[in-house]
Amino acid sequence: SYTNEPIEKNAMKEFVQNTVERIKELNPKIILEIGSGNGLILFNIIDYCTKYYATDFSINAITYVQDISKKYDFHNKLLFFCCAADKLPFSELQYKFDTVILNSVVQYFPSIGYLTILINKLITNIEDSGQIFIGDVRDYRLLECFHYSILDYKTKNVSKSDLELFIQ
Repeated sequence: SYTNEPIEKNAMKEFVQNTVERIKELNPKIILEIGSGNGLILFNIIDYCTKYYATDFSINAITYVQDISKKYDFHNKLLFFCCAADKLPFSELQYKFDTVILNSVVQYFPSIGYLTILINKLITNIEDSGQIFIGDVRDYRLLECFHYSILDYKTKNVSKSDLELFIQ
């Protein structure tokens, strides 16, 4: 971020609400979320589905979401997997999912090849009429511009050589 401050609460709330509304329009019943994190999407959409597979590579994120789900009695709808996206054990899923959520995660994948392999696995394992929601993706073609903009904001006097040092 420009200021190193957390995103403003109202801006984050609006972002999450807009994303949830777009997902709800898909009429999901059995959801697989890759990178569920602390449950921003999950806890806003759990009431609209019958099953929810929450996956994350962070055991802390999974534990946090498990604890909250028990507190609010969502645990019967939720199944958790702590694994990398490409290591999801599809054979262990009790139900075939109709909706996949990849929100705010694909830019952290190691390569486009990784994403391609994952999407092929998802397509192989999704219901025939299923859908994959991919949201909040950064455009890497604009990465250099983004870094320049942050540096310029912070220093008000940045050169191209400064930027090249920053992004290496």
